[in-house]
Amino acid sequence: MKILILTDLRGAFWSSVKYKGAYLDTNIIAAYFTEKGAFVQIRRLADIDFSKDDYFGWFVLYHSTEDPELLYHDFIEDILLGLKNQGAILVPRFEYFRAHHNKIFMEILRSNSKNPDFCAVRSRVFGTFEEYSDAVNKKELPFPHVVKSGAGSCSANVLKISTTDDIKKVKSIMRHFSPKYMIKEFLKPYFKKTFPSYIPQSACRRKIIVQNFVPYLSGDYKILVFGGKYYVLSRQVRPNDFRASGSGIFSFPDKVNENLLKFTQSVYEYFGVPVISCDIAEKAGKCYLIEFQFVSFGTYTLLKSPYYFCQENGKWIKKDGHSNLETEFARSFWEYLQKQN
Repeated sequence: MKILILTDLRGAFWSSVKYKGAYLDTNIIAAYFTEKGAFVQIRRLADIDFSKDDYFGWFVLYHSTEDPELLYHDFIEDILLGLKNQGAILVPRFEYFRAHHNKIFMEILRSNSKNPDFCAVRSRVFGTFEEYSDAVNKKELPFPHVVKSGAGSCSANVLKISTTDDIKKVKSIMRHFSPKYMIKEFLKPYFKKTFPSYIPQSACRRKIIVQNFVPYLSGDYKILVFGGKYYVLSRQVRPNDFRASGSGIFSFPDKVNENLLKFTQSVYEYFGVPVISCDIAEKAGKCYLIEFQFVSFGTYTLLKSPYYFCQENGKWIKKDGHSNLETEFARSFWEYLQKQN
């Protein structure tokens, strides 16, 4: 088995909360794979030379970024598609990279599952404010509903919209200010011969998702799954707020409803990935899948949890002890790769 681990110019791979700006130690991960008999390379993204390198049949482990305007993220995408085109096997698959920091595509993956349990949180996606406003006016989006920016974390740009007056807030998070572009759009209608019936492009085109609002939630759960080990973080909502992500009101429950673990397991197994991060709410015995990620998600829950949950002989049990991030990452990916061979 041949494995390529891709890093950025700093040698960064995924992330850690050991200290500010920390990331996973790829040497530990590579040593784990090597000990199992794999041939491993660690290379920077920019060092891949497609005129010389051929990674046909290699498994490629990679990371993502949340950099401003997703500029480096876009560069990573180019490299990953180039490797995929060569015949390399991206782990996880490319569409799961696409869903990172991209809640629009995340929602498309949810909808495409056709699983009613996963779709208890219903969603619509919009690319301009005008499209969203039109849907509101047609009463296609009942109040209240939740609007989220296509990119963001820790509840950034997440709004509860309860009235028509509130939709002005949505316009502010969708606005993309480009003076040169806006001036051109403003002037085009005046050139009637060239643009006789021109409809200006939208100046508010930062994509959003709209979800139904689930009332009376006191919080949710951040659950990380690493190859059969379930790490659970309980997050409470802030006073006079509806958002649990980024609230800072966290705890590690030593007892977790089996229904919640089984639901998370069903999500994990459906997507068929080495690791997953799920935000799940629970109300009256019903689980709501809020968000999910497959690559470069926060690892606080694993690193800080004093225990994890797993299944043994068909029963859910709690096992005490802190986990090592690199070891669990390598184990989870190795077990996944073994199933692909």
